[in-house]
Amino acid sequence: MKNYLRPDGSLWAFEDDGSQDEFIASDMTPISEQEAMLIINRPAPKADRISLLQAVYDNDRNKLNQAWLSAMIADGVDEAARKAVIVEHMTALDVQLEADILAIVMEE
Repeated sequence: MKNYLRPDGSLWAFEDDGSQDEFIASDMTPISEQEAMLIINRPAPKADRISLLQAVYDNDRNKLNQAWLSAMIADGVDEAARKAVIVEHMTALDVQLEADILAIVMEE
């Protein structure tokens, strides 16, 4: 593969056989395979990692909210056992999210 870097920091790879050379823009800078691997393997910025973590958390939280509603519909508003388990999972998610965000923030 031929690797190129755009001014915005995005990495592009094209076939060595020249079949994709028409897509190589004039603002792309050729880089080595080793440089490309360094870019691919660099850690994401903390803010991006926290945003991704929050998105995963929100998705899990939405699933638990749906489970809560399903329990209410299937078992009635007085069904305590299922709802207690769901609340327990929600609380555990909240605690885990805070711990994970703190771990990211505290990294050097």
